[in-house]
Amino acid sequence: MNTLIDQQLEDYYIYLALRDAEFSNEYIAKQLGYCLSDFLHLVSLYEFQSSLEYEAPVTSGKSKFEAFPKLAKNIENLLTSEEIEEIHQFVRKTAIQHDGICAIQEFYHREQDFSFFIVDNSEICKMSKCSLLNHNKPVIIMLNENWNA
Repeated sequence: MNTLIDQQLEDYYIYLALRDAEFSNEYIAKQLGYCLSDFLHLVSLYEFQSSLEYEAPVTSGKSKFEAFPKLAKNIENLLTSEEIEEIHQFVRKTAIQHDGICAIQEFYHREQDFSFFIVDNSEICKMSKCSLLNHNKPVIIMLNENWNA
């Protein structure tokens, strides 16, 4: 068991070095012999202090997630301020690594068993010439029939 943990930790350190050199997550996963979903699970284990897991593969986009995110009403009592900070820092680093990412990124909260998204509304506004969420900041939302930003 320790051998697996040691190998995962070593792979995570390799990821950090390659991320800082701005290699894509897809490239790093392939070089380390992981499928992308297993690789993102590994990164999540070491990247987040909380029960968060990064679900969405990085797709091309221009979003930089520069502003601090707001919380939609349907999720404001489900995430701690520390988790929100972790999400923001993670998407910022990922955006820098990939020179922009898709404006919608998905996460999963293992402890509370729900998926949610961070949406860079400023990038959506540029693409569609309208505001999806009545403000120009990223927002963390759960998409369901009752969501309200």
